[in-house]
Formats: sequence, structure tokens, C-alpha cells
Amino acid sequence: MNIEIASLSSFDRLIVLGQALLDGNLNISLLGGYVPNVGDIFEFMQFSSLVGDFSHFSGLNIGGGLSFREVITANGISLVVDSNVPEPATWLMLGAGLAAVAAFRRRRMRA
Repeated sequence: MNIEIASLSSFDRLIVLGQALLDGNLNISLLGGYVPNVGDIFEFMQFSSLVGDFSHFSGLNIGGGLSFREVITANGISLVVDSNVPEPATWLMLGAGLAAVAAFRRRRMRA
């Protein structure tokens, strides 16, 4: 399945009357240099029920630290734009973990 996104209000949509049976590829393309923002949501499929999921995705990485994430609900599938850049709290936890490992190694070398 190919999804083309030109703007927040202009993108491909598929409405399935009944059960959607998914398998295969989801190919995402941004058109005309469009770059979405973090938190943008593109509900590209609606259905009554769903069986399966896409087996392969292309175009999830938008670039510039952004990516699409698939979100499946009871009656639809959306692409949500996320940031690949870690939150400040993530960097803090990483730093604390590295400091703990360094302290442990230092203590072990002295013993």
C-alpha cells in the first residue's frame, strides 16, 4: 500500500467497509518537500475490524530527527510523527547510568 502525504490535510486515505485484511508493505512518501511536525497525526485507514498488519514499512524515517510511528486503534490506522532526538531526561538517565558504571569499575579496581 502506498501513502502519499502532501500536508496535514492532504494525504491518501482508505475507508474499508467491513474487515480490513493487512499484509505486505506500507510505503510512505512525502510530496513537494513537505515536512510534518512532531505530534502530527495522519489517519490514513478506517475500517470496522482488522486482521493482520503490514509486514514491512518504508519511509518511516522522515529525516531531521523525525520519524513516523504506526498507531492501530479499534477502527483505524494512523501515522504519528515522533522525534528521534532523546528527551533531556533520557540524557540525564544515560549520564547517571554511565557514572554508576564508572564508580563501580573504579571501586572494583581498588579492591
